[in-house]
Amino acid sequence: MLAIITGTLYPAEGMYKVDLSDVEERLKQYAAALQFISESKKIRRCVFCENSGHIGLMERLKEMAGDKKPIEYLTFTGTYDAVQYGKGYGEGEILKYVWENSRFLREEKEFVKITGRIIIRNIDSIIDKMKPDVNYFNSVRVWTRDAQIDTKFYKVTKEAFEQNFLDAYKNVSDREGRYLEHVYYTAIKKNKLRYRNFPEYPIYEGSSGSLGVSYGSVRWKYILKNILSKLNLYKNI
Repeated sequence: MLAIITGTLYPAEGMYKVDLSDVEERLKQYAAALQFISESKKIRRCVFCENSGHIGLMERLKEMAGDKKPIEYLTFTGTYDAVQYGKGYGEGEILKYVWENSRFLREEKEFVKITGRIIIRNIDSIIDKMKPDVNYFNSVRVWTRDAQIDTKFYKVTKEAFEQNFLDAYKNVSDREGRYLEHVYYTAIKKNKLRYRNFPEYPIYEGSSGSLGVSYGSVRWKYILKNILSKLNLYKNI
């Protein structure tokens, strides 16, 4: 399985809702996430792409992350639209850059996408239970009118990504409360994209890039989420 990891090593000044602007701390967290992925038995290769265009920081990250697994590093300077419309818009630009420039992605039929500074402790177990050519998403929350698709981790075929999500980010406006999670939900519903919930609910470690809120659940909440995910009921659609 190919993993695409998105990130921003040096947040642009004025970026809306960025929780951590300490560059050194961000660098450490990205390195830790890449080191964890490098130990995965189910992820064969990885693409790390970031949108600050900071070559020096990228070189430092390569050294810190090590070379246990093939990692393709991509960096570019994102547009001002990412500053104006928010982090989700910037992530969309990153994924489009990967789509157009990644050598690893050209050789694959599907991929998992992971937000850069989080660690998924049970990622190997999840991937092992996934079926090929099936799209996997979970909702942010269930039983809520504010329907959103969780975009920090998902698996998608390249065909589905191109048809549904490649340019969807252009509808994002964080300041207006229209996040990438809303946009993905709308795309899935409009295009009637078939997908399943994860066969095992992800055990997240890390914090939200927008709010600084730590991911993770108390045990009873995780058990409930895991049951709903396994039963394909962790959704609003």
